[in-house]
Order: sequence, then structure tokens, then C-alpha cells
Amino acid sequence: MKPVKNIEIILRAIIVNSDKILLCVSNDQPPIHYLPGGHLEYGETLEECLKREIKEEVGAVVKTSRFMETFENFFKWRGENHHEINLLYEVTLKTVNPEKIKCQESHISITWLAVSAIPKSRLLPASIHQYLIKYFNH
Repeated sequence: MKPVKNIEIILRAIIVNSDKILLCVSNDQPPIHYLPGGHLEYGETLEECLKREIKEEVGAVVKTSRFMETFENFFKWRGENHHEINLLYEVTLKTVNPEKIKCQESHISITWLAVSAIPKSRLLPASIHQYLIKYFNH
């Protein structure tokens, strides 16, 4: 493995509505499922990043957020090594009808997955997937 050139800081959101969790789905084949969120930009606060990324991906406004956990992830994607730090937040949205929010980005789609289906889903990164299984079992 060649050395990693930078460390990506990514904020991710647990957004739940009626026993379903909001997931992003990549257009890759096979598709990759992950929690909504994205990369922290230079000079941006964590709160600003979380609000911007949720607005950009699903067109919704964050009402509340609560920090949950940090996850470190190393992986290879499209031939390149990646090192990321994922900051996980529990988020509520200001929208009255969360199930009607629509994806705002062309390279992904969004879906509401039943919380009961999380253990059998293929959610990345694996460390967050395992955390969510435990999170919803308590």
C-alpha cells in the first residue's frame, strides 16, 4: 500500500423517521450504502459542515444534532488509499414530512431503510454499520 497523502474528515448523520433510517446510495455497481453527510472543508466548523452537507445531499435543514462517536477508516477505492475520520451525529430535521425529502445530488440517491433491516444491509464503513446494529438494539 502506498502512503496516504491526506486524512479526510467526514461528518455523518443518523436520521430516523418512523423506524426507518435515511441512507445514501451510490450509483456504483454494486451500489454502496452509507449515512448522509460529507467532507469538512477548510475553515468550516463541524456544525456548519453538517448543516451544509445535509442541505446539499437531501435538501433538508438540520434542526438538532448531537455528537455520538468517532470512527477511523482505512480503505482502498478506485486504486487509491484512503484514510478517513468519521464523526457521527444523531440529527433531527426541520421538515414536517421527512419521508418526502429528495436527493439533491446526481451521483447518489437516497432511501429510507427499516431499522430492523440494518443488520442484513451492506452499509459502509463497516465500523459504523456495526455501531448502528448496537445503537438500535438498545
